[in-house]
Amino acid sequence: MTEVEIEEFLKALNEDNITVKKVKFPALEAFTSSGIKVSLKHLNDVKVTITAELGSVVLKGQEILDFREGKLIILDKVVGEQVDLYINKQRFAKGEVLVIGEVFAVRISSVYPTPDKANGETV
Repeated sequence: MTEVEIEEFLKALNEDNITVKKVKFPALEAFTSSGIKVSLKHLNDVKVTITAELGSVVLKGQEILDFREGKLIILDKVVGEQVDLYINKQRFAKGEVLVIGEVFAVRISSVYPTPDKANGETV
């Protein structure tokens, strides 16, 4: 709405004591945090979810409905190929899958640079 439209609207309400004024905000000043030092100790107990993605596949709905016990799902990665690692659904590294005793493990082989330091996706 323009100022004129607002004034006409208010006049239509038959309230003569209402006035409309423009709001003036103070100018914003640049903020720098160079002098602020914060300990990250408060993050020590924060829990995050780490996920290793072995591979992926695109399927049609009917193919999913046909799933039965014993059905094989062929993924897009080759045996021995590195897997992507995610922290809270954000990719952060690549790793290799290992078997230690009877459990799987992932050895981190490379960590992606943080987004603000990366010019592209390099590993």
